[in-house]
Amino acid sequence: MADALGKNLPPLAEDAFTRLGADESSSAGGMTAGAAGGSEAIEHVFEDPEVRAFYEQLPDLWSLIPTVLLKDATQPRSSDNSTAIAVGRSEAFDTSAAADSAANSSTATPANGNEPTTAATVAGVSDSHEGTAAASESTEANCSYPAAAAAVAADDDTAAVTGDQHSAIDAILSRLPSCVSRDLCDELAVNFCYSNSKAARRRLMRALMDVPRGNLQLLPYYSRVAATISQAYPEVGAGVLSAVEAEFDALAAKKDLTRAGEEPRLRVARYLAELIKFRLAPPSALLLRLKMLLDDFSGPAVDAAAALVESAGRFLLKLPESRVRMENLLSVMMRLRNARNLDSRQTNAVDNAYFACRPPDKATQRRRRPPLQVNNSCGQHQTTLCQDSQA
Repeated sequence: MADALGKNLPPLAEDAFTRLGADESSSAGGMTAGAAGGSEAIEHVFEDPEVRAFYEQLPDLWSLIPTVLLKDATQPRSSDNSTAIAVGRSEAFDTSAAADSAANSSTATPANGNEPTTAATVAGVSDSHEGTAAASESTEANCSYPAAAAAVAADDDTAAVTGDQHSAIDAILSRLPSCVSRDLCDELAVNFCYSNSKAARRRLMRALMDVPRGNLQLLPYYSRVAATISQAYPEVGAGVLSAVEAEFDALAAKKDLTRAGEEPRLRVARYLAELIKFRLAPPSALLLRLKMLLDDFSGPAVDAAAALVESAGRFLLKLPESRVRMENLLSVMMRLRNARNLDSRQTNAVDNAYFACRPPDKATQRRRRPPLQVNNSCGQHQTTLCQDSQA
């Protein structure tokens, strides 16, 4: 402006400029990124409040179940007790050792405090110790049978408790296929923790993998039970996830083209998607397998890829850490859908999966005509019909 006006540039104060150094610019960039992250965090992964409550609001087992029943959970509670018992035993041992040393010193010291201990005194002390040892041996011999009987009775009580727990676990697992609501799933998980044991958790993992054939609607509820119990026992969720991944890889390598192999393939794919939505598996577990299916996009791989995308595709698009990779895989899937010669069933499956991830923004609305125009068109239509009938 000074050059255009032909005048000298006026002196400007140094404070008039806003200068950002390296530290300030990096802090400003961090604030911008933090604001963007905050806006992404405000956007919920699940739009529907009921769906969000189903996948994110799990019952707190540590507040619903007594701590003594969760003694072998991820947060051990019995270490403090064992330490206190060990400290008590060591203190008792130190006290008894001090009492024995005091008794020995008083026995070895004479009454006048000047003369040494005589042989007769030592012999008397040794005889008394021998008599005490013999009496203790006889007492142990007399009490050996009652102690053994008490041990056998304790074993019988333990066996009875184990049998009761076994029947309780059977009753709980038999109700697993009937868990078709969030409340029923939470009730079953809490009841299971009351009869919990290591063998019971193994049985639960096998039951969670044994989904009834044709009942794919049970997969979200089975996954919720696994996610609820995994709060205290993560090995349950890890065991179910490893079994699902192993079965998925085995079915993908088998490439069974028959109708009988379609249901297990869809069941395992949707099961893996539900575990990911409950955060029992990382997003990479699905993304890697989806890429593997897209590399061989034919036959059973098309159905499995469509099931994965339809069940968890929109969830992965909402996550910041998997959004870009999921978008790339979706674009690859649609390009393969247009390039490959798929039948109508597989084409519809791929389209449904894509629109489940990216639903249209607004449905196409019909243009509403004014009432006068509607009446005129109806009148013209009736006039045309009358003319045709007369002709």
